[in-house]
Amino acid sequence: MIKSDKKPEPQDVEKFRHEFPMLGNADAPVYFDNAATTLKPECVIKAVEDYYYHFCANINRGLYESSLLATKKYESARTAAAAFIGALPEEIVFTPNTTYAINMVAASLPVLVGDRCRKKILIPFSEHHSNMIPWMNLERRGFYTEFIRVDQAGRIDLNDFYDRLDRTTAIVASSIVSNVSGVINPVVVMAEAAGECGALFLADAAQAAAHVDINVKKLGVDFLALSGHKIYAPPGSGILYGKTGLLEKMEPIVWGGGTVSSVRQDGFEPAAVPKKLEPGTPDIPAFSGLEAALGFVSDIGFDYQQYEKSLLEYCVYEMAKIPGLKIPGFVEEGTSFFNERSAIIPFTLKGWDCSELPVVLDKQAKIAIRSGFHCAQPFTCSLSPEGVHRVSFAPYNTKKEIDLFIGILAELAEL
Repeated sequence: MIKSDKKPEPQDVEKFRHEFPMLGNADAPVYFDNAATTLKPECVIKAVEDYYYHFCANINRGLYESSLLATKKYESARTAAAAFIGALPEEIVFTPNTTYAINMVAASLPVLVGDRCRKKILIPFSEHHSNMIPWMNLERRGFYTEFIRVDQAGRIDLNDFYDRLDRTTAIVASSIVSNVSGVINPVVVMAEAAGECGALFLADAAQAAAHVDINVKKLGVDFLALSGHKIYAPPGSGILYGKTGLLEKMEPIVWGGGTVSSVRQDGFEPAAVPKKLEPGTPDIPAFSGLEAALGFVSDIGFDYQQYEKSLLEYCVYEMAKIPGLKIPGFVEEGTSFFNERSAIIPFTLKGWDCSELPVVLDKQAKIAIRSGFHCAQPFTCSLSPEGVHRVSFAPYNTKKEIDLFIGILAELAEL
């Protein structure tokens, strides 16, 4: 991915906002729930529409014009996805989402590992359920899961990781960015250590793809999963990257059309990867939208990562002034809180639980935040047994929106 290093100016942000039709509506929200899903730009919406208007057909095998075009567009999206993360097209398997992709790897872990002595699975305590439950579910197949400690700010305890990593480890699975704390995990050093120990490494990039640079070769991972809907693409467009030799070992978790090259009464021949791992008809227009979204991100004309960090710092310092508001890890760390952190802020506000605050914010000013356990219940409960509120930014958010949010929080804190 090619990213601009141009310093963001107000006009750049305003131009960026105009790319999103939903923000042009009279009742447009102050959308601070980007960690759940991002809004969709005009180019992505048009790409989806183009499929239905101009080449609505199934992919593969059809020899008429619209089917050939649909297939060409689908494979073009694969090439774009590979380029975006520094991979080869044959290393990209299209999936519905990150959850499905991780489950695919988990289901094939016994085949991938081979060594019967390798039964340990290591994951950080802060992981999303989608990168936790598939591994825990393997206990019925003789594996067991150990959790790597994290601190209250959400940072992985590398000493604990090194202590747990050994020759019995089958795989280490970690998010690149925590969807609760926003912490950017030290995936490069963890993947290197896992490799030296003979263990596999899977990176969950769902929360990272829209906010940090991703290159699978530089990360040194064996697998990487992400969801298109968190990077401006439609739901239904997910990616599993895997090293070719590993993908060839994997078994589909669903067999059927597209996964085979030939079928006889006495058996069948699997298709070559990645087709072997892509059963049935995919969400073809979603992947057209994915290609448009990846091009859109690559063409953002300013340093959006720097801009998001400026929003993060501004909002945290303003929130810290509100009585009764707590941001896990911030009081203890001060400015170091922002090191290696994406644009997510978890917080609690005294007197306002997770069933009340988001409703009040929406009713008073159409401010959209998410509250609860964020599909990471063990870690979130360690921060607050009742869950936490979460704001998460994208480059279309502004300091003016933050000021509105802070003003309402300050009023609610006084009630």
